[in-house]
Amino acid sequence: MGDSALRGHKNWFVQKIVLQRILNKCILRPMRELLETPINRGKVDQLQRLLSAAFAEVLRRGYYGTASVEISIQDGTIQHIRSKLERIEK
Repeated sequence: MGDSALRGHKNWFVQKIVLQRILNKCILRPMRELLETPINRGKVDQLQRLLSAAFAEVLRRGYYGTASVEISIQDGTIQHIRSKLERIEK
């Protein structure tokens, strides 16, 4: 299915279904396969815990600053997760 699959369709619903199929086939399925490796699954769990802790720290009154997360990936495998919280004192 390519762009030619959308040509001639007047119904937006049909176009939406076609686009969802393209998205699933080309992007989501390969992404899910890489996500389901044991290493990536563990790193994603670690990332979710890290984000929860960071949000608990920064999403409150009185916090001024920045929060960043960097994910290093090599050949589809998450290698490192780096996080940084910078607080501005007013």
